[in-house]
Amino acid sequence: MNLMVRKKDFSLFLLFSLIIILVNNSNFIEVIGFGFSILLAGASVLGIAFSFVYIINKKTISKDLVPVVNQFLIFAVAVFLMSFHGPSKFLGLQRSFQVLSVLGIFYLFYSGGLKGRAPFVFNGVRKLIIIAFVIHFLLSLVGIKVAAFSEYSGLLLNPNGFGMWVAVLSLLVLSVKPDNKHYNILFFAVSLYLVFISGSRTSLLALLVGVLIINTPYRIIKSRFFKLAFIFGLFLLSFLIVYSTVYMDLSSYNEAVKETSGKNLQSGRHLIWPAVMDSVWVKPWFGWGSGAGLNDIFARTFSVHNAYLQTLMQNGFIGLLLMLSIILKIYFVIYKAVGSQYFKLALAMLSALIMINNFEITMFQNNLALSYPVWAACGLAFGHYHYQRKTGTL
Repeated sequence: MNLMVRKKDFSLFLLFSLIIILVNNSNFIEVIGFGFSILLAGASVLGIAFSFVYIINKKTISKDLVPVVNQFLIFAVAVFLMSFHGPSKFLGLQRSFQVLSVLGIFYLFYSGGLKGRAPFVFNGVRKLIIIAFVIHFLLSLVGIKVAAFSEYSGLLLNPNGFGMWVAVLSLLVLSVKPDNKHYNILFFAVSLYLVFISGSRTSLLALLVGVLIINTPYRIIKSRFFKLAFIFGLFLLSFLIVYSTVYMDLSSYNEAVKETSGKNLQSGRHLIWPAVMDSVWVKPWFGWGSGAGLNDIFARTFSVHNAYLQTLMQNGFIGLLLMLSIILKIYFVIYKAVGSQYFKLALAMLSALIMINNFEITMFQNNLALSYPVWAACGLAFGHYHYQRKTGTL
């Protein structure tokens, strides 16, 4: 029996590791052929139906998680229906399945956490991440010019993707064994260095927000005031980032940043985001369709580089509210586990993901392989909270 449990633990660890390795193949759903996509869609529908029958029959879901599942389904259905009035119906349909894939990852690891597999998985993944970081640290020192914001991408293709990968996964390492302070300080220094040379200021901000959560004392973090003020602050910051870029002149501040870091603060967003907002006011409620991109609305092929604006453009204010409601549901679900072993891990990684999506699109579409580890960690941590309650170890 112990051997069987161990095999299941190891299989969950391998799956988590595979999700991390897939970080450089994040658009796999969008590049597969049409026929295989139809097959995948059919299999997804059957898999989802089977999963919910299993959940109902086996009662493997807590009442705390029901609102999250319901919100995911509502958002997925909304994205699905909004696909049909857009320019690219097939891409829109794919994005509805991407939303469901996030729910699938979350629930799969939540189920593993319910069975007490979280320590084995988190400790194994922690070691894997440390090895990967050491390899990248050594590679950065061998024949590579390292400077401030030098756009180092390691073994990945994209420096921003590498920076985000480092920021998110370093929070897992720092959270799993928080008492090992001297080792964590050293690891944080390496993580900060790797993010710094990647040139990703988004990742730097996300890393610092996550580390703030990890090091905030429990007497503060468990208070109702902090719980509400923190999520309000994250949402307010997201709003101010868009508002200041679209409606304010930041040219003088941008020049100061360029002189200091050699990087453009706005990076073209001051041109793209106002155009996106103009398109939003044309179709404010349901957007231009789930499969819509910038090139479908005007002659630009750039990315929006903001998951909230992208959703607003595609699915209107209705879609954005549904998306934000999922984030809120998961945030408050995680807070139900305050004081549990991996509470700070889940909260730190979710907070970092919220920050990253102010400048990238990784939450429910596009670079999903970056967000999958976050959803997996949140599900595993919340499942372990219920395991601790059941076994009396909380």
